[in-house]
Amino acid sequence: MSVSRETFTDRLRGLLCAEQYGGFLVDELDVLPLLLVGDFPSCLVVDDHVFKSVFSFLFKSMSSDFVVFTNRENDGLPGFNSALDKYKNIFSCSGEKGEVVLIDRSTFNAGFVSVFASSESFLVDASCDRASLLNALDRGRYVRSDSVSSAGEFAVRGSVVDYFPKERPFPVRVDFSFDSADLYFFDLSSQLTTRSIRKSSFLISSAGVQKKSLDFPSSHRIFSFDGHSFVWDSKNQNKITLKHCNYDRYASYNGRVLYDPALSGFGVFVGEDLYAPSHFSDSSRFKGADNYSTGSVPLVDMHIGDYVVHEDFGVGILKNILTESDVDSCLQVEYLDGNISVDVSQMNLISHYAGADTKGVQISSISKKGLWTRKRDGVSTKVAFFVRALYDQYLSRSSTFVVRPRVDDDLLNDFVSSFNFVDTKDQASAYSDIYEDFCSPAPMDRLLCGDVGFGKTEVAMRAAFIAVLQKSPVVVLCPTTVLCHQLYESFSSRLSPFSVNVGSVSRLNKSSEVENLIGSFNSGSVDVLVCTHRVFSYLSKIDSVGFLVVDEEHKFGVKQKDLFLKRFPKIDILMMSATPIPRTLQSALSEIKTISTISTPPVDRKPIETYVEFFDLQSIEESIRFELSRAGQVYFLHNNIASLNKFKRIVSSMIEGVSVEVIHAKMSVEKIKSTLRDFIEKKIDVLVSTSIIENGLDIPNVNTIIINNAHLFGLSQLHQIRGRVGRHNRQAYAYLLVPKKFKPSGDTLRRLRAIQDNISLGSGYLLSTKDLEIRGAGSVFGFSQSGGSQVGFEYYNKLLQRAISGSDSRFYFDMVSVAVAGDQASIPHSYIEDSSVRLSVYRKLSSINSPQRLRSFENEIYDRFGLAPKRFSSMLTVQEIKILCYEVFIISVMCDYKKTSIVFLPSPLLSNIGLFLGFVETFFKQEHLKYEFKKLANEKLLLSFGWENKNKDILVFIKDFLNKFRNDFKN
Repeated sequence: MSVSRETFTDRLRGLLCAEQYGGFLVDELDVLPLLLVGDFPSCLVVDDHVFKSVFSFLFKSMSSDFVVFTNRENDGLPGFNSALDKYKNIFSCSGEKGEVVLIDRSTFNAGFVSVFASSESFLVDASCDRASLLNALDRGRYVRSDSVSSAGEFAVRGSVVDYFPKERPFPVRVDFSFDSADLYFFDLSSQLTTRSIRKSSFLISSAGVQKKSLDFPSSHRIFSFDGHSFVWDSKNQNKITLKHCNYDRYASYNGRVLYDPALSGFGVFVGEDLYAPSHFSDSSRFKGADNYSTGSVPLVDMHIGDYVVHEDFGVGILKNILTESDVDSCLQVEYLDGNISVDVSQMNLISHYAGADTKGVQISSISKKGLWTRKRDGVSTKVAFFVRALYDQYLSRSSTFVVRPRVDDDLLNDFVSSFNFVDTKDQASAYSDIYEDFCSPAPMDRLLCGDVGFGKTEVAMRAAFIAVLQKSPVVVLCPTTVLCHQLYESFSSRLSPFSVNVGSVSRLNKSSEVENLIGSFNSGSVDVLVCTHRVFSYLSKIDSVGFLVVDEEHKFGVKQKDLFLKRFPKIDILMMSATPIPRTLQSALSEIKTISTISTPPVDRKPIETYVEFFDLQSIEESIRFELSRAGQVYFLHNNIASLNKFKRIVSSMIEGVSVEVIHAKMSVEKIKSTLRDFIEKKIDVLVSTSIIENGLDIPNVNTIIINNAHLFGLSQLHQIRGRVGRHNRQAYAYLLVPKKFKPSGDTLRRLRAIQDNISLGSGYLLSTKDLEIRGAGSVFGFSQSGGSQVGFEYYNKLLQRAISGSDSRFYFDMVSVAVAGDQASIPHSYIEDSSVRLSVYRKLSSINSPQRLRSFENEIYDRFGLAPKRFSSMLTVQEIKILCYEVFIISVMCDYKKTSIVFLPSPLLSNIGLFLGFVETFFKQEHLKYEFKKLANEKLLLSFGWENKNKDILVFIKDFLNKFRNDFKN
């Protein structure tokens, strides 16, 4: 590659001023902001059929740098105000002037736009004060909430104020902790800040509507855009092509490269010259690099009125949080025959059971405590039995010896290098885990979890290639015919160039074909068989399987998967799932199951723009036209076979020359094969289908999906279906349609809002937890929950973790109690005003059992709530002491105003009691403190001492003592 110092901006400025050029052919919308932001303000006139898509892209990519004028009506779904409704014309009266003005062609030709007659806006910058901001939000009729989740909401937490402008695409955080205000954008999913900003503004009031002439100042340069051609006023209409360039295209380019620090995520081809971001030249940044942040786990929500589980009393209703002055004292939980009070320091005994709107929950009785105890112990017994079964299977498999031939590393490296994309950090790690499994004498038994489109299939193909090199026959099992066909194509294209033969067994094959394939597989002429459930009918005829890959493993029963294990006991197994299991369960099971997780998206992958809208033929036509204008293809999903052809006729009549076909599970084998092949080969523009396409289809050119009657699908299913697009680096769109006049409510409303709000890459985990909240926990990780519904999913996980860790009823983390008298360690209401948010913070903090997690939590809290007061810092210290106590077998620490008591459990650390007593004497002598020991029941040991040192914090003293004890006695 040759390098020049000329920047893309220099070249662009020259082209815009040159007489010989009048426009650009643009192959990606991403390039538009680069063309629009220049020395002069720009006015972009967009053809009507692509206006919606262009607006959506600029809205997300340019934030406050552009304004919109349009007379288009957008009949939004109730509860789902569209971005255009919030944004259009709003700044024409607020005094702001955008660098870019966006207009649809119909409005431009009309020469006028309807705007607010008068308005008032509020500017937030470093000089803003907290009281003025809150007053402006109140006057703007913003709704106060626990945490900001949608436009028009604001939240107050100590020195931090969050708000989501009704007219903007991003929520804003203002931190008043210091002399001047600090402003940030933040992420709705993690609630953590993403980048700092200098200013933001929002509309407070607007009054009346009037028609205003489109009288643009002479300083605006007028551009037009029809979907692929970007043209400005010029005497000459010659056009030059601009092409989007991602890192992969850059890496294989041998022409002239001009590095430009103004470019960030991608490069741009101008003719034969490539302008690229400076960091493209540093390949190490991409090879295996983690370029995305998965964010932090959001604080767990619990509200007054929710059903909760107390470990000792069972299922009740959280009625209230009792407070004294500015301090929370205890929680009040209601049962059938009375209430109990739970100190906030004992929040670890409370688990969330279900939301307040859940029906049919059976509340426990305090007077019949034995009923709950028997139920709890029964579930514990079943959990222990399940864990023991897993252990037995694990020990049985791990003790089996497998003789593995040596792998040709050179050939394997050639295969890995032939992958056309750059591994993410998680992909590389998962592949490394699997490679080590194939080097181990024990059979592989690994679960590979990853969100849709994050690269699990590539890792599986590498695993299959290693197995073939080790002379192990490979079976790939998947749940649907369409996915089977797609996986067959993918495995064939990757493996065939390396002389690996792949076959396929599904209902697309005739019985005679299957018999021949099984014969070829047994003889070794076919190395890999990609199969649906149909293979179970022929399992007895298969002589040997060395490696089993199960895609979408949650779609198969445990007994089905065990059929392979019973017939081939030494088989290597790789399970794959795109439905993320809850992290608490994953962390528990990881001690007896080998788990790899891919949570980082591929480089250059973009979030899928998602819209919930009424069914409207004009909008459908615009969406399809836009995708076709950039040479793309479209899925139209209508999950009713009887009316599929009706929608085929509708789409065909909309757009002249468009190629439309249908696909569903009841079609003939030959028709499904030919339709899929034609679609993959781009002979079909729009595929009208049922949910048969839900799993596994990976067609890079399909980047718009229209889902009709979206309200009839579950949340996880919607996420899976949406994941059929956006599989590569092109911006993808998902339109979730509901019937006209339909008013979603309850769970349906929550599902649609969740799928629309969670568009970020890697949002599958967040959606899976939302799904648990909405529908309750069903079968998780491929097994029945053994009575989990009786005690709640959260408490069930706690029991599972205890069983797996080997803890019995004698001592586990939740038994440790650290109590401090008074309000020394608490969350002041002035720091976190909302009781539900405080409750969430208490709960999350009480569950933290490692110093690393505690530091992460501390950073998250400071990011969300600002500079912490001393009492909250003391609370963090109390939790740190609790973690230390568990490490050294201390069950309780009690601090009142004059005396502190520490109770030690019998443990190996006290095996040399004389050494321990000498340690205590030396430590307390240095502090000039008197102490005493007392022997308690069950060989417990009580250490107590007085404390009247006003110059030193008692919590700091206890922490120093425990750290010294741990370091000296725990080897």
